[in-house]
Amino acid sequence: MGIKGQSRPSVRQFDSYRRYLRSYYLYKKTSRPGFSFRKFSEIAGIKSPNYLHLVMEGRRNLSDDMGVQVSKAMGLVGAERSYFMALVKQENAKRPDELAEANRGLVRAVNRLVGKDLSSAHAQILSKWYHCVVKELALLPNFQPSGEWISKKLRGLVTVKQAEESLQILSDSGVILKLEEGGFEVREPLLDTGDSLDFARVLHHHIKTLEVWRELLPSLSQDDRELGLLTFPIAKAKLPIMKEKIRNFQKEMIEWLEEQGDGDIVMQLGTYHYQSDRLTTKECPRGIEFPKMCAF
Repeated sequence: MGIKGQSRPSVRQFDSYRRYLRSYYLYKKTSRPGFSFRKFSEIAGIKSPNYLHLVMEGRRNLSDDMGVQVSKAMGLVGAERSYFMALVKQENAKRPDELAEANRGLVRAVNRLVGKDLSSAHAQILSKWYHCVVKELALLPNFQPSGEWISKKLRGLVTVKQAEESLQILSDSGVILKLEEGGFEVREPLLDTGDSLDFARVLHHHIKTLEVWRELLPSLSQDDRELGLLTFPIAKAKLPIMKEKIRNFQKEMIEWLEEQGDGDIVMQLGTYHYQSDRLTTKECPRGIEFPKMCAF
């Protein structure tokens, strides 16, 4: 029996199969006295008692076949197993076509996972790309709580029905409050996912947002958008520093915007970076060609 209140870590919270293996092992080690690497390997049908330990340390790799064995040993089924195996295939990919297929498998698994229960208000808001946009529209002084008005503002990218459903979801979740005198008040101006939502849901939200950007960009005038593309060499050891700089930039923008007071338009800015040795245009969902770094 495990420790009361403790449950198996969710694979959908991870973007690396090795980190998930470590988390699962620590969970089993804590909840079942006597659980060891030897026992883990035995359950997975692996002869070497130390092999999974080496995999977690990055000194060995799981093959596709062994990945299936290990996923079964951890009790992963359905979309969870598909998700775990997509992470394995991603890391094992040696050719662009192999990486592209692994990424397509990951997207398919993500879509299946986020199609299940949405247990939190924030998770439900992230289930559709436009809920966050509607929330921001509600901050505008000329906001009209009308599906027709919202649909027009979003250039028809959402239907009147979708806009009305979005308003209802935001209201039910408490993010915006419907006022007696009419209109809405935004109760949570900033929604930060932090570590509270799993990686699969966040990834799904970004995929859908990028698909919308791809459709919308050709129709935007120069005054309505700012395009920037940086392509540069960097030492892999410096990537954590660069990621921290991107996060600091986002925090700086949030702080600056909070000082500006009420706005009269809604803008969306995304920051993405991709390593050229791990990127092919074929891997992008629905044909989206992602730049190495882009800002909109």
